Amino acid sequence: HSCCSSPDIIGVDAEFEDTARVEEVDMGCGCLKHSHSNSQLNMIEVDQISRVIAVAGPPAAGKGTLCEAIKKRYGLVHISPGAILRDHVEKKTALGQQVQSYISQGCLVPSHLVIQVMEERLSQPDVRVRGCLLDNFPLTAEQAQAMAGHIRVDRLILVDVPNDVLIARALGRRIDPVTGRIYHTKFNPPPVDIEARVVQRDDDKEEYVVARLETHREHVAGMLPHFTDRTLKVDGTEDPEQVLESVCQQLDQMEWSTPDSPYFGS
Repeated sequence: HSCCSSPDIIGVDAEFEDTARVEEVDMGCGCLKHSHSNSQLNMIEVDQISRVIAVAGPPAAGKGTLCEAIKKRYGLVHISPGAILRDHVEKKTALGQQVQSYISQGCLVPSHLVIQVMEERLSQPDVRVRGCLLDNFPLTAEQAQAMAGHIRVDRLILVDVPNDVLIARALGRRIDPVTGRIYHTKFNPPPVDIEARVVQRDDDKEEYVVARLETHREHVAGMLPHFTDRTLKVDGTEDPEQVLESVCQQLDQMEWSTPDSPYFGS
């Protein structure tokens, strides 16, 4: 981190099969001055949410594609704290201004702010009725501890991809400065007519990518002990369809419908 030796706050987690730009706000700062070890998710009780599935994985692992498919199949409410924080920044809310201050300093967004936005979102009625898909939350031991006794995660899906593959994906990533669309030199090349204008982001250079991956793996190592009996590890180097099939084989074994919580999936 820079106040924490981190090269940046915004990382791109684009799926190269898609052209839409997907960005991920790195969350969870290890700095003592940002630590709120007593943070709790105080909004609802465990039994008020029908199902909770969490998806974790490093940048460029394929989480976006997987989350979209799981959401459609099981009817879960897709919740990404990174997307919520970006929305606050764009709308220039009080919270967004706080988040922007960390971005400007090159720091990670501290966990207490991430937990704050999750408190608000997880208290909404649609989550209670339909259950939710948590996209990269919890991401740190502190965030996992904050959930303890309040939200029970039924399954944590960990998308595992070796660093060398992730680095190759990131190094080939290109952005069109006009449209904001993400391309990849190998997996999703830009159209010939715009090829000359696409650029590589500074934080997609190898030294920054390696630093982001190291930070992510440290976070996951601290978070996983909270989910030892509920973690499903999948190989993110397989085709997206194969990854989804592996996940669904496990999730389909769960009970998805009760008299109070009807099944909304497809």
